[in-house]
Amino acid sequence: MANDAAKTNTLIRGKCEICGKILTALYYIGASHSFIDFNKAAELGLKMSTLSYDLHVHTSTSKTVVTILGSQDAPFRVENREFVHDFISLPMTKLDLILGLDWLSMNRVLLDYFERSIQFIYEESEGPVVARSYYLNAVKVNCSGAECHIFILLTTNLLGDEQDLDRTNCARIF
Repeated sequence: MANDAAKTNTLIRGKCEICGKILTALYYIGASHSFIDFNKAAELGLKMSTLSYDLHVHTSTSKTVVTILGSQDAPFRVENREFVHDFISLPMTKLDLILGLDWLSMNRVLLDYFERSIQFIYEESEGPVVARSYYLNAVKVNCSGAECHIFILLTTNLLGDEQDLDRTNCARIF
């Protein structure tokens, strides 16, 4: 997973800090867990423990990697915020850390694939997500029987000025 994920340009990367060292992180919803490179964990002196099970990690190229090591309650910083999280140790190249769905959902992280950035949604905030002065909402329709997926993008211009929806990349593609 890590080697395959490092090769694509459609994913969001960032920097994080562990033990005073800057690491390359991947924010990846395709990973159910969060991972740290085996060698990087050893280099940082993170306390490793044996998992109570063999974890079989399936990559996007149908390879399977088995790991039994992890680091519990590892402190780190992302975007000037402090976190403590469990990481599973995995051999990786070109990446030090994968922040998976477990961390992303727990910390209410919004991934902006257009800007290739992340934002934290505060628990106090309610209501829609606003991106570039548009209210965005999407509906996915699944047809039964034949394979059919339809996505509908609903937008409302919040500024009241004349903006061309055709300039919005995802609308223009379709």
